[in-house]
Amino acid sequence: MVKLKLLLLLVVLPLDLFAETEQKPALSFFGAELAGNDEGSIPPWQGGIVRPPANYKPGDWHPDPYINDVPLFTIDQSNVGQYKDKLSAGHRAMLARYPDSYRLRVFPSRRSVSYPPTIAEQTLKYRGKARVVDDGAGIAGIVRGIPFPEPKNGEQAIWNMRLSYKGGGYRGYFTTALTAKDGTYELGVSAHEIEYMYGDPRSTLENLNNIKTRAVMYTLRPAKNAG
Repeated sequence: MVKLKLLLLLVVLPLDLFAETEQKPALSFFGAELAGNDEGSIPPWQGGIVRPPANYKPGDWHPDPYINDVPLFTIDQSNVGQYKDKLSAGHRAMLARYPDSYRLRVFPSRRSVSYPPTIAEQTLKYRGKARVVDDGAGIAGIVRGIPFPEPKNGEQAIWNMRLSYKGGGYRGYFTTALTAKDGTYELGVSAHEIEYMYGDPRSTLENLNNIKTRAVMYTLRPAKNAG
């Protein structure tokens, strides 16, 4: 179980940073389609969450911003045929194997992602300059931005994931249950601190030194492993 307390910081992106790319349909600066779908079940992206939920408390657990949402409908074995073109093979297999217990509750689609203005600015500043180097082991030509808003291959898409915006870093605790064959277990607890150097506002092409993340971990329990 991961137990983290994070500071939530949301900012409003200027509308002129919702830059459309040259592709059709029009894309945002980070590569998502701006428009919703024809059915209306997926809304257009309009900047995502730009202010904390009313019940947010700094330093506490992040609340559900859509706590009042209710399911639009439920898919189970009785109506799976109606939605089979929307379901993966795995979903269909689970519904067939567990007809009495497995179901999918479908909620309204939300496009909640948002970014600090600096991420948009850096992405636009270095647009088209990022490149994969060292046989896929590194990235050059960009810092603090999304390298490939319009990825041309899987390698570029993977680097988008690796360098996705995660804030400046965090501190937290990680708890594991070390379980033996007989069912007995011992709790392991560690504390860790992580800094995401790639997204740090102080990072530049000149000083990044090809370091994406810095981390330190301390084992707290069990006592025999502490340190």
